[in-house]
Amino acid sequence: MDKLTRQFFGDAKRLHMHPSEKAEVWDRISLRASTSPVKLSSREKADGFARVSEYMQQHPMAIYKDPMRHFFALHRVGAMAMCAVLLVGVGGGSVAYAAEDAMPEDVLYPIKLHFNEPLIGAFMRSSEDRATWEQRRLERRLHEAEHLSNRPEFRGERREMLEQRIEDRMHAFQEHIQNVPEDRRNEIEARLQERFTEHENFLEKLEEGTASKEEVLQFKRRMMDVHSQMKRQTPPSIKGDNNRVFEVRPERYSEPKQTSPARSDLQNIRKVVPSLLQNARQRPVQQRR
Repeated sequence: MDKLTRQFFGDAKRLHMHPSEKAEVWDRISLRASTSPVKLSSREKADGFARVSEYMQQHPMAIYKDPMRHFFALHRVGAMAMCAVLLVGVGGGSVAYAAEDAMPEDVLYPIKLHFNEPLIGAFMRSSEDRATWEQRRLERRLHEAEHLSNRPEFRGERREMLEQRIEDRMHAFQEHIQNVPEDRRNEIEARLQERFTEHENFLEKLEEGTASKEEVLQFKRRMMDVHSQMKRQTPPSIKGDNNRVFEVRPERYSEPKQTSPARSDLQNIRKVVPSLLQNARQRPVQQRR
């Protein structure tokens, strides 16, 4: 700071303004700023950003890990389930319960689809429980499709959305059912096949509703493709007296085993020996006579 500048600030500090003068000066500054705002040019903005970036690189800030955040990062699924349980238990239990019977045209349907069902699935640990839950979710989507297919709203994007949801649940079921033991897998697939049979019967009578025939035909074609996927995966099965499902498998043809010459001779001897013994027993009787 040069001599003139120091002298200017020294004289300025010795000056004392009246409150009215201060208010007038402040009003003029505010008026000037509002009519002619100060704006930085593009070059000034780039220069300021470069200086800030350089300072950040030269003085990095240390990051301290929060133990609670670290715990939630390691246990993400459990943490999400715990948070969901707390939310439902504190304020949304009644809403979540009411959403269980919601249909796609209802307001609570997104809660059922994106909150209730993923929450229930998070508690399924075994492969069988997951496959059974995916079976229930698939049956729910089929029921919702049957409900909407008789209504005028069944068209365009809503129909395609229902079809996509059914296919997604079908793929999820196929993914989990592969890890289930064979006997239980056959039972689960048999129950789902019965539900698909009911859905096929429903599709045959679908054209009698109020929905557009073109939309109905497109939906029937898409659903028949899903049904064919299920039939290709599920092996033919029959039920016993106790409703237990048994898998029907084709019989395997096996070549007759060839016996060795020594074994064939032994078998012939076994056939001849009884007759020789019987003849030997009868000869002494004939000599006595």
